[in-house]
Amino acid sequence: MADRYRFLPAGTGALLVELDDLEATLTLHDALQADWPDGVIELVPAARTLLMRFDPLATERFALVVATANVDLSNRSIRHGETFEIPVTYDGAVTTMWLHSSGGRSNSLSVGIPRRPTLLPVPVLRRALLT
Repeated sequence: MADRYRFLPAGTGALLVELDDLEATLTLHDALQADWPDGVIELVPAARTLLMRFDPLATERFALVVATANVDLSNRSIRHGETFEIPVTYDGAVTTMWLHSSGGRSNSLSVGIPRRPTLLPVPVLRRALLT
């Protein structure tokens, strides 16, 4: 399958490259690190994007688009990492949380909120909204 790119301006000194998946993003990141484009200050990979911060006085956005679009992504980067488990306990008067298994599927998060209105800590809200 041919990889697709989507180029989005991110302010005056950055370009966001959107790709199909993490594998393509890491392959592009590795290729650009091996042959660093002129004017690029920083490469920031994410799950499906690569942010390229550049000096607008040293290069043009279009030159980076052309250089990036010509990168061959057919030889995928291979990465192996360790899995880290971080035990977390949420307890106290604000909220009661528990994880429960959902029959072999991914774990889900349940949140019990006290009757009187209280402010929930940001990590609790973020995790509750993502499930």
